[in-house]
Amino acid sequence: MKRSRDYRADARTKMKGKWGYALLGVVIYGLVFAAMSFTGILALLFGLPLTIGLLSYLSKLYDTGRADVGNLFDGFKDNLVNRILASVLKYLFVALWSLLFVIPGIIKTYSYAMTEYLMMQDSTLDANAAITKSRTMMDGNKGRLFLLDLSFIGWIILCGLTFGILYLYVAPYMLSARLSFYEDLYERTYGGRKVSSNENN
Repeated sequence: MKRSRDYRADARTKMKGKWGYALLGVVIYGLVFAAMSFTGILALLFGLPLTIGLLSYLSKLYDTGRADVGNLFDGFKDNLVNRILASVLKYLFVALWSLLFVIPGIIKTYSYAMTEYLMMQDSTLDANAAITKSRTMMDGNKGRLFLLDLSFIGWIILCGLTFGILYLYVAPYMLSARLSFYEDLYERTYGGRKVSSNENN
């Protein structure tokens, strides 16, 4: 079973020679998300479709060596209603669990963490199926993803010391490591088989 350092190594391999393009995608994503955040409701409704677009962009970049800026908006092309619903449901479920205490909210955040990855990989998944399958995949793996995120704490501190400049490297690095985590987890869970929304939950 891979560890955090393995996912980071995978990320560095993916990014080699493609960091500039990865950064371009992250910057455009950040600017669009920041613009939506001014209203709040747009970020809630379209945050997940936008994230799916970023994941699609990075996946195409690493798999084929190239990706178009238009891929950043792939999340808006298919099954948009279900993706908006998934965005709202994720926020609602985490908020409700957080009412109990902070820790349950964090646990549920990691439980639902693979939702957008699954919907990126299979555009036919409905919101409930994607969230359910994310819970299934993350059963016993939430701690592993938490440790992967925690392994970047040193980088995040350095970002603060450099007034955020280093974040231009760290952001694509973290996203790429998480993408490697998903790919490995998906392979171990489904053996590379496409996840269908018609499967039983």
